Amino acid sequence: MSSVVDIRMKEGNEKEYHGGVQIGLISSKFNVEGPIVKDKTAFIISGRRTYIDVLPRPLMNKKDGTGGYFFYDFNAKVNHKFSDKSRLYLSLYTGRDKAYSQYDSEYNSDKSTYSNKDEANMYWGNVTTAVRWNYTINNKLFSNTTLTYSSYSFNVKNEMNSQTNNVQTNHVYYKYSSGIDDLSSKIEFDWYPNSDHEVKFGFNYIYHVFNPAFETIQSKTGTDDIDKKFGKGNIFAQEMNVFVEDDYTITSRLKTNVGLHFSGFSVENKFYTSIEPRFSMRYLATDKITLKAAYSKMQQYLHLLSNTTIGLPTDLWLPVTKQIKPQVSNQYAVGAVYTPVSGYDLSLESFYKQLHNVIEYKDGASFFGSSTGWEDKVEMGDGRSYGLEAMIRKESGNTTGWIGYTLSKTERYFEQLNSGQWYPAKYDRRHDISVVLTHKVNDKFDFGATWVFGTGSAFTLSTHNIQILGDENSQYNENNESLPYFEERNNYRMPSYHRLDFGMNFHKKKKRYPHLEFERLQCLQSKKCIFSLSGL
Repeated sequence: MSSVVDIRMKEGNEKEYHGGVQIGLISSKFNVEGPIVKDKTAFIISGRRTYIDVLPRPLMNKKDGTGGYFFYDFNAKVNHKFSDKSRLYLSLYTGRDKAYSQYDSEYNSDKSTYSNKDEANMYWGNVTTAVRWNYTINNKLFSNTTLTYSSYSFNVKNEMNSQTNNVQTNHVYYKYSSGIDDLSSKIEFDWYPNSDHEVKFGFNYIYHVFNPAFETIQSKTGTDDIDKKFGKGNIFAQEMNVFVEDDYTITSRLKTNVGLHFSGFSVENKFYTSIEPRFSMRYLATDKITLKAAYSKMQQYLHLLSNTTIGLPTDLWLPVTKQIKPQVSNQYAVGAVYTPVSGYDLSLESFYKQLHNVIEYKDGASFFGSSTGWEDKVEMGDGRSYGLEAMIRKESGNTTGWIGYTLSKTERYFEQLNSGQWYPAKYDRRHDISVVLTHKVNDKFDFGATWVFGTGSAFTLSTHNIQILGDENSQYNENNESLPYFEERNNYRMPSYHRLDFGMNFHKKKKRYPHLEFERLQCLQSKKCIFSLSGL
């Protein structure tokens, strides 16, 4: 309901081998590509890892424990050309983020040795594989057939062990897991009946396996032994989509895109359907001014459930069920682009979006405690988002870049939450600024800088505590316990965030470069090498 990131993997070079390594202050990456069968089959492989968890480790006091955060990702793609009309692509992506901590302690007392080991992990990641066949039916009709498998997982794990004289005395293990596995097939067509029409149409089918929330609790303390599992279990669903759209050039100044999207979702013996129109228009008012307008209706069968209190960053993706309805949005946008001279443009756009059937945790609920069922922990309500976006961009010359600014407001409304009053959503960001600059000095050296600024995220903190009172026969509050009171949802803000990144690239071509095996291979095949060194 928010946005789509469309990532297209680069295809491998069918004629010669190329490779590169980039070594940064907090991460490094590599890539290598080349032909398997010249002019027919090619590959490309790339990977990256941060090591911000490794760098401070020598400075840490082991008595205080160790911990850190890192992520890695890996990409691979093979493309094969059967003929000028037929091509096949195989691609793979996998990546993971992990935050962890570990604390070990040992001490002696009364001729006994006591040791404790506490370990906590939180990790999440994706695996995506795809097979795509591109076929040219004739000079006006093209097809893409894709088979995809993807898997997303989110896990929180804590384990504590205690030993006395090397004999285990206490063991506590907790794991929370959530994830999605998808198997999909899709066929899309591009049809060009004449120079004024570009028609796209297709069909998509997805088989979903959702694991909304599953908890494992194991505890062994003395003679007490606990081994319990909580969770509703997997939810199986089927989703199908049919769409058609037409890019229609009405005149040399007026162009429209009109589309219609039909979707269906089957889950727990219930079938949801939706008809979703989309429309956009571009009008060249003058040679320098372009006007734009757009409208779209969308229905989404996946919910994002976020924790608004300060704590673990636990965003969960949850499915539509017979109890939880799909999200629906209506979005409107109008804008203008001014191009004073070639290579420069100034754009201004406003938008307004309505949201229905969004979900939030009930007061006092969290993602822990799946025994109650996650559907019983949420409320359904509405949302709205509106704002203004402005951008100045330069796309030609040795110096390129842009300055962008967004002023926006995103709110939520739930009848049973926040006293029935609108409140800022967790991802409401009033001000968002980005400045990007790249300058090419010559073919051997270029540098760039990026500065971003954003209003801090909203979150909920208690304003005061309420004392728990016991009666004359109760010992419940003998420890003077109290409960936090939350006056409003998302009543506080994180500090505004800004970051400046600066990078330099040196390009050196040589006939031999013996330090990297794949670079040496590149030298032998193409008589040149490229090595890049960059950092933040």
